[in-house]
Amino acid sequence: MKSPENIPGVEFGPMAAGEHAAVRDLIADTFSRYEPMAVAAGQTYTEFQALVGLLAAETTAQDLTIRARLTATGEIVGVMLTTDFTTPMPDGMDELSPGFAPIGGLLAQLENWYQEAKSPQPGECLDFAMLAVARAHGGKGIAQNLVRACLDNGAAQGFRSAVTEATNRTSQRVFQKLGFNELFSVSYKDYTFNGDRVFASIEPDDRTALMERLL
Repeated sequence: MKSPENIPGVEFGPMAAGEHAAVRDLIADTFSRYEPMAVAAGQTYTEFQALVGLLAAETTAQDLTIRARLTATGEIVGVMLTTDFTTPMPDGMDELSPGFAPIGGLLAQLENWYQEAKSPQPGECLDFAMLAVARAHGGKGIAQNLVRACLDNGAAQGFRSAVTEATNRTSQRVFQKLGFNELFSVSYKDYTFNGDRVFASIEPDDRTALMERLL
């Protein structure tokens, strides 16, 4: 496994409780603007804040999420929100915007396929849930370093594998370069929710891919 590389002025480390708000806001901004399914479903920044707020609080206790911050200012510029694959969704998910339902349905389909195929037990499989890098700091290798740091951190805690659901071609390339292999996918044009092809308009991205890497 290739360890994280040094990026001048950027520090990588586990997310602390006091960093929840900054992590929440970075992911909410990134996903509401650029994540294909969120954009297609019209999910807003505020709606994503509510979602990520629940997930960030859940992941802190597991010490699996890695964030990147500027050493000079402490600004959070990247995060790989990570949990144990077997961790159930936190309380309050049913109170979120109904627009998340088709997204959750697609991701649940992939997760169910993986569960049936691999039957991971607690402490065995990392779930790389949300990867976000501040737009102003793209192209520096922060995303790759976040993934590498999470892999190293998980391996040190005894995890044997890692999975992610990569929803666009950019993230799929990032994970592929880091040794992840695609196991399952759902096509946006073919996926239906309550009889509707809710993501058929998404282009040029064509699918969400569940990808796995052994540690």
